[in-house]
Amino acid sequence: MNSKRVIITGFMGTGKTVVGKVLASKLKWLFFDADGLAETTEGMPVSEIFERKGEAYFRKLEKRCLEGLVSMNEVVISTGGGTLLDPETLSMATENSAIVCLVASEEELKKRLAKDKTRPLLKGGLNAALELLKEREPLYKKIGTQVDTTGLTPEQVSDKILELLGIDLAAEK
Repeated sequence: MNSKRVIITGFMGTGKTVVGKVLASKLKWLFFDADGLAETTEGMPVSEIFERKGEAYFRKLEKRCLEGLVSMNEVVISTGGGTLLDPETLSMATENSAIVCLVASEEELKKRLAKDKTRPLLKGGLNAALELLKEREPLYKKIGTQVDTTGLTPEQVSDKILELLGIDLAAEK
């Protein structure tokens, strides 16, 4: 693989963080969750950042966090679902990075998100979130390699990513 890092993006509930951790472990690379970094930077959860400072502030924070992460090598980075929808942020992220966009069926997302009370974009309810997904889908389809996580374990998804990126871990030993 020519890329020095893998960035995992996609809509909420597609498995970005858990798949990113598994993938980083398999590659023996570091893992960073951009939302987690934003929370650490601000000293509060994403939902509170949204509530207190607004989505526009959060998107700028997210971009700053990603800028720092893409300067590193041998890292897997999971982003928030809206991070790479900004053309400038996407352009910065694509430099020397393989980008993987995780997707899942609407039924799968409903199951995964049904009881989640932590995500600020779910405050309007699951149906509002699914409408947001419909708005974002055309943009997601243009971002990187698509991997459907529906019905797959994080290990299966990470194996699929390795295969799609042409990474043979046995050959790299």
